[in-house]
Amino acid sequence: MKDKEVEFASPQFYQLAEGIESAESNPLKRCIHPDHLEDFESFFTDLTEQNNYEGSVELKANEKLEGIKWIELKTFPVKERQSNDVLQVVGHIVDISQKKEMYNALTEEKEHISNILNMVVHDLRAPLNRVSMIAEILQNSMTEEEYEKYKIYLSMLSKQRQQATTLIQSLLRLASLQGSATSLDLNVHDLRSLINDSINQQKDRIKKKKLKVNCDFPDQHVKVKIDAVLFRQVLENLLSNAIKYTPTGGNIDYRLSYKEDHVQLSLQDNGIGIPEKYHKSLFQSFRGIRRKGLEGEESTGLGLFICKEIVKMHTGNISVESREGEGTTFIISLPFPESSAAYY
Repeated sequence: MKDKEVEFASPQFYQLAEGIESAESNPLKRCIHPDHLEDFESFFTDLTEQNNYEGSVELKANEKLEGIKWIELKTFPVKERQSNDVLQVVGHIVDISQKKEMYNALTEEKEHISNILNMVVHDLRAPLNRVSMIAEILQNSMTEEEYEKYKIYLSMLSKQRQQATTLIQSLLRLASLQGSATSLDLNVHDLRSLINDSINQQKDRIKKKKLKVNCDFPDQHVKVKIDAVLFRQVLENLLSNAIKYTPTGGNIDYRLSYKEDHVQLSLQDNGIGIPEKYHKSLFQSFRGIRRKGLEGEESTGLGLFICKEIVKMHTGNISVESREGEGTTFIISLPFPESSAAYY
């Protein structure tokens, strides 16, 4: 495989791209849009014995391929049966124009919805802040007798405002995730350290309920390639739920372990558990359970959906095991980072 000349065995290719047959080592190059020529060249340059001459790339076509705007090029080796030497590399070209158009349309629609959501959320913030200011002014201008008479209403107003603010923050976080998949700040981190940070962030709530948090971690670094800012949201949300639904004096147990091709994190509590009928909808947006915590804490029903989306963006998986009255265990699986990845 020293020579990387390309020959098209299908006559249909030459019919589609009439007039491009030439002495060039790769006549397909003349059908590629200028913006994608670099990707095209890199694709063939990168075909080596190390990757078994297998590859795939999506390329924009120029006007020479009539009616075709996008193509996908895949390659795979043909080997000699006895020696297993690569005799030639076979390529397969697929018209993906329709798939690309549908993908672009869906992306635009998704961005449009996300922009609307952002506008609505930001517009809601202002009146809520004004309500809070008015309530504070009223409270400061009241006499002691007036405050005692109306304090229950002021408390209700403050509580409702806090619930609305929490919902707005969840909606903003959800909207921000819509465009984050392609802009993750991925680095290798020690998952033990991130979990300990999350526990420290909520140590006052843990102490208040006299909860015991146990960590069963390996002695060495547990490396995962993640966006630390986003993944902290997952850890903080799951721990917050465990605190919320575990009775005073209960236990919260973390466990980190290595599986065949991934790192597994489990977070188990001995709280009130989740009825089985809710398991399927638990990670769905606006369909999650909106149960109050054991001390009356409110829930937006968006937290676990956000967790699932973040984990999915990291090509991981999140699942739940729970029985009502027996506690809940959330399990997250994340792939091992590449061996050459730098550690942060």
